[in-house]
Amino acid sequence: MPKDVTVTLAKLGERVFSSPEWLFEVKWDGVRTVARITGEKVELQARSGRNVTREYPEFQDLAQYFRAANAVVDGEIVALEADGHSNFQKLQDRIGVENPSAKLHEAIPLTYYCFDLLYYDGFDLRKSPLLVRKKLLASILQSSERVRYSEHVFEKGVELFAAAKEKNLEGIIGKEINSGYAGSRTSQWLKFKIVNELDAVVAGWTAPRRSRKYFGALVLGLYRGGQLRFIGSVGTGFDEKKQKQIFDALQEMHVEKSALQNAPRLAEKTEWVRPEMVARVKFANWTDDEHLRAPVFFSLRTNMLSPRKVRSGLQSPRKLLRRQRARQESKKNLAPERASAKAAKWACAKRRAERRRMNSLTKSGRRRAT
Repeated sequence: MPKDVTVTLAKLGERVFSSPEWLFEVKWDGVRTVARITGEKVELQARSGRNVTREYPEFQDLAQYFRAANAVVDGEIVALEADGHSNFQKLQDRIGVENPSAKLHEAIPLTYYCFDLLYYDGFDLRKSPLLVRKKLLASILQSSERVRYSEHVFEKGVELFAAAKEKNLEGIIGKEINSGYAGSRTSQWLKFKIVNELDAVVAGWTAPRRSRKYFGALVLGLYRGGQLRFIGSVGTGFDEKKQKQIFDALQEMHVEKSALQNAPRLAEKTEWVRPEMVARVKFANWTDDEHLRAPVFFSLRTNMLSPRKVRSGLQSPRKLLRRQRARQESKKNLAPERASAKAAKWACAKRRAERRRMNSLTKSGRRRAT
């Protein structure tokens, strides 16, 4: 059995597609967790490699759901709503809490969705095709309300994405059916998100306004070329409890000088912190000056290895902006071409109609002549 498992991560896909060489799954919004089962013993590992077994004691009986003496399973721990949606904000109150109380268990019940099998009774399956691994996983897993097999569809990525969008899900993941388990970020797994999300470094906070008690907004940055650069501020998405939790943590990081290479002059008084906190935000798109448009706070990221690794889930804001501008320019360029093509098509149809009319007149004249 492998001692250390590095999880396989999906790259961000630009445009969803359908292909018989791929399968597609719902993208669960939870905590990525590798489960190591040795006899009756269960050990849970977070994406970062951190042991989180004591944080989720409800899965200590995980072994009873698998027809296996030893196994390594990849999956996602989620907090489900009544309608089946995964709610990461609700899950936040369980993250990092060791030996949670019975009251917390009851308030936030969790489900483990299993989607890959890396090891099974003496066989390392990481080089085996994905489809083989998933079929074997489905055959040895006895699903329940708390432990479930993450279903997939073959080929129909476009259709699943449309269904996910209609149900307001986070997105889908596509995987090559013959891919091995890479243990790194790979283009053989692609995620397609309904909304844009980003991990950003918290560089400071602004003074509270109106009814706010603790802060007005978090000042955000991304590393580029070794320098932390300002990308905007997020002031929505917090409840009072979350605000206080973040504010208390920020106090311990407070510094006089900004870590941002291009520190902004904001309307509100700004306090700076050491760049040690990472926040996940949702946003509409990038502005021309490389700032986030309409960002909304989503959660704190506690499983990041280092804030310095936080650049962009979309690889590069500049690259994304170039794509946005290219699409806009393409639409502009295509407009006259489409108009010209439409005019040419209309002229051609007119000429055909005129030829038919002339042919009809010629035939009619010949009949009269005879």
